[in-house]
Amino acid sequence: MWSLPLLRYTDVPPRVTENFILSGYRFPNYSLRQCLVSAFRPTNETGNFWTHFLPIFVFTFHFLEVFTWEGAPEPSNPFFYPFWNYFLGVLYLLLGSSLAHLLNSMSLIIREICFFVDYGTISAYTVGSSLAYYYYIHPQVQLFFDSLYIPSSCLIAIICVITCCNTRQCWRKYRYAVRTLVFLLPFFISSAPVFYRLLSPSASSPSSSSPHLFSTMATFFYRHCFWLVVSAFFNISKIPERFSPGNFDIWGHSHQWFHCCTFLSILDELQMIKVEMWALLLNPTLVLSSVTPPRLPGPTLWSTYGIMSICHCLAFSLIRSADKHK
Repeated sequence: MWSLPLLRYTDVPPRVTENFILSGYRFPNYSLRQCLVSAFRPTNETGNFWTHFLPIFVFTFHFLEVFTWEGAPEPSNPFFYPFWNYFLGVLYLLLGSSLAHLLNSMSLIIREICFFVDYGTISAYTVGSSLAYYYYIHPQVQLFFDSLYIPSSCLIAIICVITCCNTRQCWRKYRYAVRTLVFLLPFFISSAPVFYRLLSPSASSPSSSSPHLFSTMATFFYRHCFWLVVSAFFNISKIPERFSPGNFDIWGHSHQWFHCCTFLSILDELQMIKVEMWALLLNPTLVLSSVTPPRLPGPTLWSTYGIMSICHCLAFSLIRSADKHK
């Protein structure tokens, strides 16, 4: 493995090259074992792998903290169904991204499949976060949020998968800008409950009864937005390698910073959701359950895991169709 040469951009197929990254390429004929070992060898994908693989453990640590709260229900309680779906969405996103960067040099076909699956995990994250927003941050505005919010999030997730997959065949000159815009689109749909609450002081929500909790929630949301904007900047600008091609081939190039910033945005989003969950637990009359009158119909296996599973099936069916078309 260590004797396999790393190549320059002139020595690999054009579809493998990245803008302003001149060296550190693996040729697309590695075995599975060679791909796995390459995680510990400095290539231009090594940092891309670790910047989304290590965050899995950081995210899991902060996620599990909720179950140590005094008075929190058991982890299997329906109250936590949306939270577990959010965890699965983030897990799929981080794991799919890290493995796509690690395994994409097995062949050109496998490379396309890896990134199709990577894009497919966007749907899992979008639906998972939307379910958490719906049940924990839902403002009591019946018309849109009760009937259209979750279907809209699922539809946007599917559109994002289709568009991202198409950027590997079309719009290649503008693929980074298109993917970035597509990544941001689910954010605006999923975050609709938060935007409504911030723009409408009269909106009712778990943290509304506590100015401190509301301020904390808003702070985490603004930080979440900030890191998303910074990640979009790195993904589109290709800074710093744009200004010094060849000097950031292995470490410090824009895609690694993009990964770091997207994870920081997810971490702040997690903290925001936890604030709302804590507010719910402090107000037993608002806790999502079957009691009468409920704030919302309580989460069920069908309304959480069922919706997530259907969206997964649709997304990966589209991925398979896209791969066959190719």
